[in-house]
Amino acid sequence: HFIFDKNLMKIEKLLPNDLVVYSVGSFKDNSKIKRGRGKGGLSFIWHKSIDHITSRIMVKNNRIQCMKLDLPGCKMLVLNTYFPQDTQTDAFDEQDLLGCLSSIENILQNNIHDQAMLMGDLNADFSRDTRFVRTVRTFCQTHDLSAVWALFPIDFSYSSPCNTHFSLVDHFMLTKGLTENIITAGVIHRGDNVSGHSPVFLEMSTLSLPKKPEVKTHKVPNQNWKDAQTCNPHQGWSS
Repeated sequence: HFIFDKNLMKIEKLLPNDLVVYSVGSFKDNSKIKRGRGKGGLSFIWHKSIDHITSRIMVKNNRIQCMKLDLPGCKMLVLNTYFPQDTQTDAFDEQDLLGCLSSIENILQNNIHDQAMLMGDLNADFSRDTRFVRTVRTFCQTHDLSAVWALFPIDFSYSSPCNTHFSLVDHFMLTKGLTENIITAGVIHRGDNVSGHSPVFLEMSTLSLPKKPEVKTHKVPNQNWKDAQTCNPHQGWSS
C-alpha cells in the first residue's frame, strides 16, 4: 500500500503474464512536508480466465478500490480498502475516515448489485471501544455487513515491529447472503514475513450465490457520517 502511480508497473513485472493487475497508487499531501511512505494504494489481482466477468468501478479515493463480479445469477461488489489509522483517542481528525465511509456508501447506493464484500485493512480492532471503531462498526451494521471472523475466529492480523502489540485490523465484511457460502477463512503467520500484517484469506463458493430479494423501493436520505451515532460497543456481530 505504499506504491505511487509512477511505480505501479513494477507490480505487473513481478507477476506471471496470465494475471490481470488493477492498482490504485498511494498519495501524499504536496502542501505539507512529510517523511515516510504515501497514504492508501491498493491492488486487485485476478487470473485472465475470469476477466470477462469483472468490471472496474472508478472511485475518487486512493483508499478505496472496487470491482463488480458478474457471477452466475448474482452481481457482486468487491471493495478493497485501506482505512486511516485509529489513533485510539476521541480527539482525532475524522475527515479521512468519513471520506472513506462516504465513498463506500456512494458505491453501494449507485451500483446495481445483489451482494457485497468489504475487505482490507480497516484499521479497526472491534475488541476496542474507541470512537474510530464505533464509527466503523455503526457503518457496517447500517449496511448489513457481517464480520467473517465471527464465524472463523483468528488470533491477530497485525503485530508491532518488536512483537509487543497484536491486533486484528484486517477484515472481510460480507452482506448476510454471502456468509452461508464461506468454505473457510483464516490468517497465515510466517516467520519470513517482513510486513507487520499477516496475510488473511477467504475461500467461498460462487456456484449458487443468492440474489438480493426484491423489495419496494423508497427514497432514504443519505447518512451524515459526521453526525453518526455510536452503537453499543459490546454488541456482538450477527451472521
